Amino acid sequence: MFDIALQHYGNAEAVIDLVRDNGLQGITQQLQAGQLLLINTASERYNKAIVNYYRANGCLPATQQGVPFEERIPINIISGRPNWTYDSTTGQWTNLFYDNYLTITGAFSNYDSIRLYLTIDTPCLISIITYDVYYLYYGITNNLQLDIDTSVLTNNTLRISLMYMTGNNSGLLYIIKS
Repeated sequence: MFDIALQHYGNAEAVIDLVRDNGLQGITQQLQAGQLLLINTASERYNKAIVNYYRANGCLPATQQGVPFEERIPINIISGRPNWTYDSTTGQWTNLFYDNYLTITGAFSNYDSIRLYLTIDTPCLISIITYDVYYLYYGITNNLQLDIDTSVLTNNTLRISLMYMTGNNSGLLYIIKS
């Protein structure tokens, strides 16, 4: 617990906040892998400068050995730019699909690999590409898990395209840096 407090509060004393805010039994309670914890950034023990330093320099305070560090970055996806087509027989434009594009740059410099999870309401054509258009994934799905070696990311950039989404859709993207 102390390593979690250091990592996410920048202060080992914030273990008190972790226990209280998450209804835990105490500082020795064993946590489950993947267990979500509330991090109270309004706490008087929260030290933003230390937290930012750890993130920028890839510092991972760890008191328990053999447990990989994973940071989840939730990103909400809502259908975006409409894709229009022209019908020459009727002379009208029709909105058929929605396309979404997301570019993530500079987020992976301190990590050897990332795991990408993506879920959306309905299947669409998904492409995951590097900055220089090297395809890491291309296919139709609404649920994707992909492990990516960050050494293939040119300019430390990952591009995600969601194409041919019919109507309004929403979903969630998790990038777990490890």
